Amino acid sequence: MVKANTLRELAQFLEILQMTGLDPRCVKQAVGNVPKLIETFEAQLENRAGRRVRKPVRKAVRRTLTHLASAARHVGDGSASRAEARGLIRFAGCCDDFAALERRASRYRGHHNKIVRRINDRKAREAAREIWLDDDHSVLEVRTVRHLRSVGKRLRNCVGGELGSDYRDQLRQGESEFWALRRQGKQVGLLEVDPESRRVKECLGIANEPVGWTRGLFLELLRAVDADGDHVDEFIESGAFNLFVHQPNLRPALLHIGERTYQVWNSGGVFILRDERQRWSQFKLAFRRHRELPSCEGYYGSALEVDEMVCLVALSPDLAKLISQSLPENQEGDTSRTVGRRRRRRPAARRRRPRR
Repeated sequence: MVKANTLRELAQFLEILQMTGLDPRCVKQAVGNVPKLIETFEAQLENRAGRRVRKPVRKAVRRTLTHLASAARHVGDGSASRAEARGLIRFAGCCDDFAALERRASRYRGHHNKIVRRINDRKAREAAREIWLDDDHSVLEVRTVRHLRSVGKRLRNCVGGELGSDYRDQLRQGESEFWALRRQGKQVGLLEVDPESRRVKECLGIANEPVGWTRGLFLELLRAVDADGDHVDEFIESGAFNLFVHQPNLRPALLHIGERTYQVWNSGGVFILRDERQRWSQFKLAFRRHRELPSCEGYYGSALEVDEMVCLVALSPDLAKLISQSLPENQEGDTSRTVGRRRRRRPAARRRRPRR
């Protein structure tokens, strides 16, 4: 007699089996044979502790019945593993050893899961967005771990190997967004974006080398994925700053400082400079109260450093004028007052002690 703890799984399997549309003789054999196999298996001395069946044995029986019910469910639903499921049901009707049935059911379940993952991966790839930047270049969204590993192997970097487990975990947990960079249908790079801040974390090409795209392509890439690449070296070196993404029609001012010529773009406290050697730098100015001139909050690039920028402001009246024009309205006007002067407070009057 089958124990009560497996009756529910057995009843579910038998109920599904009756609706599979299989040969009635095959169904009849499975219905009569599976309960006998379970009863014989649980009655063995090595599977019992006193009068009760051991817990691992009960788990093995329930797991096998679950696999059989899954096979019976997929026999007639057009599943890719229906042929193997049909063979498992036939084997359950003629098998005389429950351990052999358990191994066969476990093998079927593993094969079925592999097929399902492959199908889901293909569907996810087909549903992934591909955005064309021009006639030859595009970006393809990476939505599955299998696809990410495949892209990493094609690019010959750590993402496709054992060291790429951190990247795959970030994709599973939604902590990173990945885009495959393509040229004429071939993988040439991988872009990683923070989904919350939309800041680019990494952008690497084949064998972790630079992708080598032009400034225009990088700007189109940032527009396409709505990202900010101001902190990535290759975007900075090409001059693909976020300011140009949001204000593509911004015009530069041409400044001659000594023998050098600079192009300067200015908007909202952000200054971008390019020198004659096509080197770029970006400065972000912070406006604080009680100060005559803004302070430099951050800079990127190789055209200028902060101390060189200060020297240029001192040498170039035109550049100083540009910076003064970017001051907020509440700071414009007379700058001759002492910086940071505070109103002196009068000392508190001393209490007079009463005369005794």
